[in-house]
Amino acid sequence: MDVQQTTQHNVVTLALSGVFKFDTHREFRAACSGTLEQPGIEHIIVDLSQVTYMDSAALGMLLILRDKAQSRGTRVSLARATNNVRQCIEVSRFDRLFEVLH
Repeated sequence: MDVQQTTQHNVVTLALSGVFKFDTHREFRAACSGTLEQPGIEHIIVDLSQVTYMDSAALGMLLILRDKAQSRGTRVSLARATNNVRQCIEVSRFDRLFEVLH
């Protein structure tokens, strides 16, 4: 999995691509840590438009990101999920835990 980070004003977008699963936790954690250390970030958008597969470990990583971000007053949204990924988000009811942008 590849993670590209862009910042515009107080919003960081983490654009993920490829397979998002347990094996990629180091890359994701590194990107999230760097993002959360930036001062003044109000919103993190996780762009899932290029993610081809996501497992339950990936869902757990998203929850950890959300919890850490919320403790800093930062909100986290999921954006542009592909059909397979969107189904995973809906079946796990993550659409009730995250703001989901289309």
